[in-house]
Amino acid sequence: MNIWPAIRIGLLDMRGDLRRFLLLVVCLAVGTALIAGVNSVGASITSAIEEGAAELMGGDIEISRADRLATAEELASLSELGRTVLVIDTNLRAESFTSEAFADVSVVGPSYPCLARW
Repeated sequence: MNIWPAIRIGLLDMRGDLRRFLLLVVCLAVGTALIAGVNSVGASITSAIEEGAAELMGGDIEISRADRLATAEELASLSELGRTVLVIDTNLRAESFTSEAFADVSVVGPSYPCLARW
C-alpha cells in the first residue's frame, strides 16, 4: 500500500487552510503559555503566604471550628498558651437593586493582630 497519494490529497485539501492551521497552532501555544504562567504566579503567591503566615495573619497558631463558637472553658485553656484573639468569619450574599455578589466578612477582637510592637 502506497501512502503518498493519501498525503498528496491531504496536502492539496489543506492548501487553502494552511494559514488557519498555523493560526490554530499559535493560539494553542499562547494559551498553553498563559495557563502555565497563571499557575506559576498562583504557586508563588501560595508559597509566599505559607512562608509569611504568622506575619500576615498576626499569630503563630490558628484554631478554628465551623460548627460553633468556643466555650468559656476552651477560651480559658487557649489563653494559658499566650495572647489570643477571637475572629469570627462568615460568608454572605450581598444584593442591591441592580446586582448581587458573594462576600466574606471577618470580625476580629480588639487585640488583633498579635504581633509584638517594636
